[in-house]
Amino acid sequence: MPIHSSQTGNITQVQIEDRLEADTAQEFRDAMAQLADAGKIMLVLDFSKVSFMDSSGLGCIVSALRQFRQKDGDIKLACITDDIRPLIEIVRLNRVFDIYDSVEEAVKSFD
Repeated sequence: MPIHSSQTGNITQVQIEDRLEADTAQEFRDAMAQLADAGKIMLVLDFSKVSFMDSSGLGCIVSALRQFRQKDGDIKLACITDDIRPLIEIVRLNRVFDIYDSVEEAVKSFD
């Protein structure tokens, strides 16, 4: 699972590709831990290239949110695909995360 990150000011944009599931969960957790340890605690997770997410993936993003909020950071979700939107809504994570249609909107929301 490729994970790419870039910076816009103090906001880190993270693009996840392909699948966020049990097989890729540890890679995602490691990437989030590295960002948190580096002090990059304001994140936008770009889901535009995520084709599948299971309960392990959901657990990963909730765990990351908890980790970043403990450091006074936050995570916002952007570009949720039609493939994973129903899953996020069924477990009501749309009430936990701020979700935006674009990465740009999510970055601006930190202001």
